[in-house]
Amino acid sequence: MQNDWHILGTGAIGGLWALRLAQGGQSVTLLDDRTQATERRLQLHADAQLFQHTFPLQNSRTASPISRLIVTTKAPTTESA
Repeated sequence: MQNDWHILGTGAIGGLWALRLAQGGQSVTLLDDRTQATERRLQLHADAQLFQHTFPLQNSRTASPISRLIVTTKAPTTESA
């Protein structure tokens, strides 16, 4: 079983979760069906510091097995997600 985190919904809230988990040493993969990109770079400005991280980006339909999932999509799309 994998211990990676997957985040579905790569907007502001999903990005915040991803960056905070990465700051804590966790492995995070972003799920986004709208792009063909394979990675996404995110930045967080907090307490006069800049934290940047590049995350792997996968299509949710072809993602590796998921053991931990955070869903941060908007309410109308949550059911289909």
